[in-house]
Parts: sequence; structure tokens; C-alpha cells
Amino acid sequence: MKKIIITYKFKLNPSKQDIALLNRHLGCVRLVYNMFLDRMKEQRLQTDICDGFYAQCRELTLLKKEDAFYFFNEVNSQSLHAALRVLRIADENHEEGRAGAPRHKSRKKKNSFIVPQRVYVDGNLLFIPKFKEGIRLIKHRDIKGEIKRCIVTRTTTGDFFVSIVCEKGHEPLKSTGKKVGLDMGIKNLVIASTGEKFENNSPTEKYARELAHAQRHLSRKQCGSMSWERQRLKVVAIHKKIANSRRDFSHKLSTLIIKSYDVICVEDLIVAGLLRNHALARRIADAAWGMLLRLLEQKAEWNNKQIVRVGRFFPSSKTCHVCGDINQGMKLSERQWTCKNGHKLDRDINAAINILMEGNRIIGAGLSE
Repeated sequence: MKKIIITYKFKLNPSKQDIALLNRHLGCVRLVYNMFLDRMKEQRLQTDICDGFYAQCRELTLLKKEDAFYFFNEVNSQSLHAALRVLRIADENHEEGRAGAPRHKSRKKKNSFIVPQRVYVDGNLLFIPKFKEGIRLIKHRDIKGEIKRCIVTRTTTGDFFVSIVCEKGHEPLKSTGKKVGLDMGIKNLVIASTGEKFENNSPTEKYARELAHAQRHLSRKQCGSMSWERQRLKVVAIHKKIANSRRDFSHKLSTLIIKSYDVICVEDLIVAGLLRNHALARRIADAAWGMLLRLLEQKAEWNNKQIVRVGRFFPSSKTCHVCGDINQGMKLSERQWTCKNGHKLDRDINAAINILMEGNRIIGAGLSE
């Protein structure tokens, strides 16, 4: 039995009073984030050094005593401090080259706030600080484990969700003793070295006509009008349906792979770089390779499985897995090819087999993590 961190997501069904207080939390958290982001920029321009997290917390405490910011006292103080923590992490990621510069939060986009302590669920009610009577939630499954914190989110459609982060015991899956190499594709999302292919469900393509129809109607309406807002929500709802379909498919596929194999060899893809190919960018984004790889790594860690990443410059598609011949002039459109020694190869299956062979070499050389 090992301890894992798992998140349960539920839709909230708040009353009018709850909605008003939730919006107040979101507004205060957004204001604190934007205000201290501006101060950090000013300090960097003047002295090239900005205040640390604890100095910002002390400054926030002083602000709460001023009449102009009295409303900060109406919301959970720990959520305000959590916003400062998020800002510091975003700034550190930027300074160390892992992400772009932090940007201001907008009330027109998805907003959220963190509740780091004193979170519990009783029946169908969520209890967090400042909400003494609880907030109704649609509890579609039991919560297992110790609740650590929660994140309340308001989507662009105006719906509220809560993500409850728990620590619980987990019994890892039984070992299968099998290894597999996986090649990522577009028509087939995953091609295994066993020859098995998992077709891409292509949610954007599935809802393309419906989305185009809704966006066409949106473009004909006066921006900012009530009819424009109603149509905007319809467009957002279709995008939400596409995202949910993509996430659901990735979860199911990653779970199936983790249950079937102990060692999974994959390419070390840089998806952001691949998206620069404008001819394939939309289909690559729709395939969500990055999401699938993240889920595989997370579930592998939970179940004592191993993910082996093969170098992104390894010529898996161009190399014959039988004799090692490399076809330097092979084009992307060539799905079947024959090496100079006469071996007939399926491009994707051949790539998956080569990824498995290279993964085995990495494991044998002790280079895997």
C-alpha cells in the first residue's frame, strides 16, 4: 500500500448567497494577484529585486487594515495568501525559463481560488471557511482519503466546480512482466510494438460542423449584446464538450496501457515545437499527446510501472528494425516502405518496435530514471 495524491472534481450547486460570496472570493484573489504582479514589475524596474512571499504577506496584512481594502476581510485570508504563493511560483518558473512571464488575470476568463485548510464534505455539502452553512455539490462518487485542500473554479459559462485534493492509500496493479514501445500518431493516436493500433477519436473533427455553425451565428451578433452573450455561451459549451471528450479518451487509454504493461517506452516529444508545423498543428493539438504522456507517467508512478523516454532525435520511423538500414529520404506521406534488404515495413509499427528496442538498450545501459 502506497500513498498517492488524487483529485476529485464535483460540480457545485450554490445558492444566490453562495454565488455572491464565491464571486467576492474570486474578485479579491484576482485583485491581490494583479496588484502584487504590478508591484513586482515596478520593483524590478527600480532595483531589479522584488519582495519575497513573506514580505508580500505582511504587506497584504497592512492593506487589509486600510478603509480602501476593507472587503479583503470578507473572504478567507488563506485564499489570498495562496494567490501570492501562485504568483511567486509563476514568477520563479519565468525566471528559470520554464514558462512565460506571469500575466494579469481577467474576470472574463476561467477564475479560481485555493482553500489550503479546513475543508471537509458532509453528505452533499462542501464546507470551507466563510461558508458556515456549506455549499451544495453534486456528489457522484465517494471521496476516499484525507482531504488536503480544494480549488474552487468558475468557468467561462458561469458554472462552479470544486477540485478536492486528497491523500489516500493505493494498492498498485499486479505486475504483467510485459514491455511495449509506443509510437504517437494522428490517424491512429497510439501504435504499439505488438501491432495494436488505437484510433484517434478526433473530438474537434467530430464537433467541427456544430462548432462552425455556432461561431458563424456569434460573428453576426453585436459584440457585448445579450444575444451575443447567449450565443457565446453556446460556443463555450461546444468547446467544453470537445475538451471533456478528449480528456475522457486519454484517461481510458492510459489506464488500459498501464494495466497491460510494466515497461512503456515512448518518444520524448516536444509538442510545442511540433505545433509550429501549421499544416498539422490543429490535428496534433486535437490528439493531445502531451496529456496522454502526463497521464501515463502519473499512473505509472502510482502502480510501480516504468516509463522510458527515447531521445527525440532517434530515427525510429526511418530505421528498419530487422537489419538497421536507415531510409534517409523517407517522406511523411510514406506509410509503407521497403528497406534495401527487402524487408517490407509498416511505418508506425516499425517505429514502435524501434522505440521498444531503444528503450531496452537505455534500461540495459542504466540510463533510465
